[in-house]
Amino acid sequence: MTLNDLRVHPKEDKWVVPKEIITKLGEFDLDVFAPFNRPWDSAKKHFTIIDDGLKKPWQGRVFCNPPDGRLTSLWLEKCTNYGNCIAMVYAKTDTSYYQNIIMKNAYAILYIKGRVKFHYTDGTQADSAPLPSILVAFDSKNANALENCGIKGSFIRLKNS
Repeated sequence: MTLNDLRVHPKEDKWVVPKEIITKLGEFDLDVFAPFNRPWDSAKKHFTIIDDGLKKPWQGRVFCNPPDGRLTSLWLEKCTNYGNCIAMVYAKTDTSYYQNIIMKNAYAILYIKGRVKFHYTDGTQADSAPLPSILVAFDSKNANALENCGIKGSFIRLKNS
């Protein structure tokens, strides 16, 4: 399976993570699945769907908000292998990616209180997401960042080091 399987066209690229979430998490060096057009930066450097962040090498502290669907597990596996990463995905606790990747490899999870209100690429706020979201840390440093970020929700540490 590849990114071409997503059938995402740049004009359909419309969801932006709220600026307040990015700000509270601290500075990222790379966003590996950023929108083409965005009203604010989520990192110093951005990969879009055209760049195919699954195939490119990652550097520094990474933010990963992968597309929901068949490829989510591939993104989370790369997050696991890379380590210095926070991923934002839907809290689909019944999925294989949640059970087999997140629960076995993550250092911490922050279950965000309420439904996230993403933004459109012009900066206007969209309606609430259809599902609850989680932030997942894949190393101890990012687990500490989640614990201390101030985003409302329930924090669970899965590993200490």
